[in-house]
Amino acid sequence: MNTLDIYSEPYSPNGNLAGSGYRRLLGRPSMDLLQTVIREGLQNVVDAADQGHPPRALIRVRTLDDSQRDALRTLALANLPHGGESTELIQSTLRRTSIRVFELCDFDTAGLSGPTDADAPPVQGEKLNFVNFLKNVGATRDTAQGGGTYGYGKSSFYALSDCSTIIADSQTTCGGSPVRRLMGCHLGDAFDAPSIDGARNLRFTGRHWWGVRHGDGRVGPLTDDSASSLADALGLPFRSARESGTSIMVLDPSLDDVDIASVAKRIVTCVLMNFWPRMCESTPKEKRLSLDVYVDGSLVELPSPEDFPPLDLYASALASLKTGADYLAIKRYSKVLGKLSFKSGLKVQRHHMTDTDGANVLLGSSHIALMRPVELVVRYLPGQPYSDDQYEWAGVFICSDEDEIERAFADSEPPTHDDWVAENLQSGDAKAVVKLAMQKLKKEANDFTRRPSHIAGSTSSSPSLAATAGKMGRFLAPVSSKGPGLPDRAGTRSGPARRIRIAPPEFVGLSVGQDGATVATFKAELHNDGSSPELHVNVSPRLVADGAKASDRDVPPAFLPQAIGVSLPQHSLEAAGRTLKVGKLGGTLFIRTTVPTGTAVEVELDFFFEAER
Repeated sequence: MNTLDIYSEPYSPNGNLAGSGYRRLLGRPSMDLLQTVIREGLQNVVDAADQGHPPRALIRVRTLDDSQRDALRTLALANLPHGGESTELIQSTLRRTSIRVFELCDFDTAGLSGPTDADAPPVQGEKLNFVNFLKNVGATRDTAQGGGTYGYGKSSFYALSDCSTIIADSQTTCGGSPVRRLMGCHLGDAFDAPSIDGARNLRFTGRHWWGVRHGDGRVGPLTDDSASSLADALGLPFRSARESGTSIMVLDPSLDDVDIASVAKRIVTCVLMNFWPRMCESTPKEKRLSLDVYVDGSLVELPSPEDFPPLDLYASALASLKTGADYLAIKRYSKVLGKLSFKSGLKVQRHHMTDTDGANVLLGSSHIALMRPVELVVRYLPGQPYSDDQYEWAGVFICSDEDEIERAFADSEPPTHDDWVAENLQSGDAKAVVKLAMQKLKKEANDFTRRPSHIAGSTSSSPSLAATAGKMGRFLAPVSSKGPGLPDRAGTRSGPARRIRIAPPEFVGLSVGQDGATVATFKAELHNDGSSPELHVNVSPRLVADGAKASDRDVPPAFLPQAIGVSLPQHSLEAAGRTLKVGKLGGTLFIRTTVPTGTAVEVELDFFFEAER
């Protein structure tokens, strides 16, 4: 089996970027290194996914076994830098009896394609993925509306490694033909050392590659069967010639958590908090991110966003944006800069895989998730929480997919893509777009819990009860989709052909009734196939105690919620009480109920045909 050669990059007469400077390109991200690596790596997976194939990835944290450790020492990194501090840094890892690695792997992607020399042009239509990831610095994005814009975040892979070393294995194409490639890379400090032939002293940048040296001072990857054999010896995922994609191994990752369970939680939480829009049940299959996580050989549970509060609220808000059912347009003059949607609910128990250390959104959500049309979370913009901490809200904003607007938001992102900063832009118009949008979003985030509640189907608005919500003990809102008290997602029973259903009700707001009593408004979508003119909708209000439905037994009638009315405004239908005859009509139902003092309520909806009664 081939031993990799080492190539240490000398400064050219015209200058180079030093390895330490390359590392500093990462800047000061607002998240830790593990989060940055996962964000950067999975963004690349989403951008590189082949058309028609959903993005598929694998994250592993493992300890090399004896044979894999020997292959690393004697084959991959047998030859070490001949100057500077890098030799001792790498040796300190190789001398360990237990060597841990972090791996991020993708499948059904383009892989590290194109030429292996930075000065070689690609064939038409082929991307320069190899040189842009392993050799070039600061290449601009070549994926329309992609998640990444500069590629600087790749330096986070080296920063995560305590010895600043990675190994990349890729099944890809070059010139239209399949090829397997494997190369190791290290970022160190600049140093002076004799040339290999000892003829003179040279200045070296601190960047080193392990691969195959060429006589003209170039270095390329190990290829084809030799690359496959070394990848297998290192324990990297098996790939056939038809399984394109890339595996990146980070040596000796800096993981603060010694406890494996804590590492698993950190990975799961990071993945879901950043990529939940691509993992929702409503995400089209061709866009849905498929991911497996293994820690020390065990498959880690990765729940869906709908099962990971409060992301269920964000998923619901995103669904409203996509369907156009409920959103606010953020505008500059008449031009729409993006769309915003809110959802609120009871704060329920978090999933056992939640890592809440420093994650304010997970401790209590009162944030807007900002994203571009690629649907990867840029950041969570904080807002005003409810005065009663038993409740929380979630907002989702997606900027317009119009090229000029999307480009403004993309170009405003720092290298780690974790914010929108108008000051990063040169164009005055683009800067105004981002600045105005952020101002309006901050206002919406701070005003959401203070906004007056509007009664649907009415020409007048009622006073807001947000100021008194905390005094009511439990501010009325729907339970999170995985919390107790919410009707089954499957909805109420359907008609004979199973083509009639009512979606779970959503809370709209609180108001004051004519008699001064507190009134709650809910809405729900009625999907009606129009098969019967005798269809009736029935409302059943229920008390909620400690997040679960309370029994009405032995409760005086005065303390029970009552249905005030049901309406279908788009068809000018309205009925007092709990029942509305809708016949063959469908659309958005609005339900009003009383709220006894000091309680919370929910509503259950059912339907029946007149012939059944």
